[in-house]
Amino acid sequence: MGRTLGVAVRPSHPLAARPRYTLADLDGLRVLVHSRDQVPTQQDSLMAAALASDIRPQWLFTHYVEHARACAEAAEAEAVVVGSYTAGRQLPDWPWRPLTGLSPAMTTWVVRQADTRTVVQQAAAAITGQGEEQAVVA
Repeated sequence: MGRTLGVAVRPSHPLAARPRYTLADLDGLRVLVHSRDQVPTQQDSLMAAALASDIRPQWLFTHYVEHARACAEAAEAEAVVVGSYTAGRQLPDWPWRPLTGLSPAMTTWVVRQADTRTVVQQAAAAITGQGEEQAVVA
């Protein structure tokens, strides 16, 4: 299940008129991002990509789920890293574009006991994209 990571910018921001956003577009901006303990892979991948490219946004890490706008306003963020669904619901007047140039790859782990219920084996197989027989640990 893939979700495109994107950026919503203030309607008055110069980026608002662009057809797409890159990580380089965030250089020097105040950018609201989910905190590491909320979405660790998002923070890690963004920071690693920015560091590798010598791009230096002012990252504003915080918890937000239903309050992206309130957090953005309180932090005076120029941009918010968010998916299209959340942007459409919580920041409908902020132009949202997918963030291009990032690797969509994400490392994740599924940990379970070797001797477990069939439904757990099936869920692990679905998450890992493996057949059920490959997901069963002997």
